[in-house]
Amino acid sequence: MNNILEVNNVSKSFGKFKALSNISINVAKNSIFELFAFKDADRTTLIRNINQITLPNFGNMKLST
Repeated sequence: MNNILEVNNVSKSFGKFKALSNISINVAKNSIFELFAFKDADRTTLIRNINQITLPNFGNMKLST
């Protein structure tokens, strides 16, 4: 299966605040998905990492076109 987005074990922290902890997501091409999070800041942090506005402290991401 071709994935347009692969997020593997991504973690991001800001000082002592841990926004993301070992997040993994695979999104198939031509699919529709919804991103849920307990806090808006967690969802925003993941989106900012995917768009390379900020970089994760740990893990990797692959965004295909």
